[in-house]
Amino acid sequence: MRVNVQLIEARSDTHLWANTYDRELKDAFAVESEVSQDIAEALKTRLSPREVTALAKAPTDNAAAYDLFLKAEYEARQAADSGLDADYRRADDHYREALALAPDFALAHARLALCMLSRHWLVKPLSAAELSEVKQSIDRARALAPQLAEAQLALGYFYFWGSRDYAPAKTAFEQALKLEPNNAQAISALAFINRRQGHWQNALDGLASAVSHTPLDGALLAEYGATFMLVRRYAEAGQALNRARVLDPEFMDARAFLARNFLIGFGDAAGALQAFDGLPTARMAPVNNDDGDVINLVNARVYPYLYQRRYDEALQAWDARSRR
Repeated sequence: MRVNVQLIEARSDTHLWANTYDRELKDAFAVESEVSQDIAEALKTRLSPREVTALAKAPTDNAAAYDLFLKAEYEARQAADSGLDADYRRADDHYREALALAPDFALAHARLALCMLSRHWLVKPLSAAELSEVKQSIDRARALAPQLAEAQLALGYFYFWGSRDYAPAKTAFEQALKLEPNNAQAISALAFINRRQGHWQNALDGLASAVSHTPLDGALLAEYGATFMLVRRYAEAGQALNRARVLDPEFMDARAFLARNFLIGFGDAAGALQAFDGLPTARMAPVNNDDGDVINLVNARVYPYLYQRRYDEALQAWDARSRR
């Protein structure tokens, strides 16, 4: 295989560095590590011994297992958007298939646990046996790779999403940041805990930091916008949510949050309906019961019609919703 790499300064469109790597396909993971270290050197970045070790270590040497892992990662992202149990279980199955081929694949253990916890939090509570499996996956990942930030991240969410036990969750997320200081998931996780505990400015500051590290993450921008909405800073919420919609036009949470912002912040039902422009009629925001929240109960794409007392159109929109 041949890998051509260019490093460009985006602000000025200046060419900084380039190289070509001719390697055997079996050395794909090794060339990834080599490229990363060469880029760090080109940027005159001083790597710590731990960072050098982390870059040199491949996630697994089993290409078939890694392929299944990538499929699982894709399915997990699809599930986070759709909110469908079947999509989550499809991702879980791919993670397990990867682990069947490579039992010591620490990252796959950690991501399987995180995917199951996401299903527990967003879709349907896991059984006691499933939660036990989650903890076993996390423990296995930590035993295999003590310096793996993703394993600490999964442990944090085990306490956060698994039992709403915020103190040990914070400890785990902070440990993930010690291992990987720019880990946007750990930064945002701490912000989400601050949000739940009513520490609003800390939550906003944390999410701003996470967004600065991953500015193209539409889901994270949507959460940032939703947090502005919670503290009634509706103009700033709209800015973040519109950015999220542009980055990921198919992401329903961003659309639903934006519609809610138009309604609650400005009483603008027309704007709320326009938040869903460009999507097929059948694509609707997930219907979740958030503590009796009437917008979610009715459905974020239906509620603007109800708000305007356009009941016939509300019923038509409800009947057209996806039943996947």
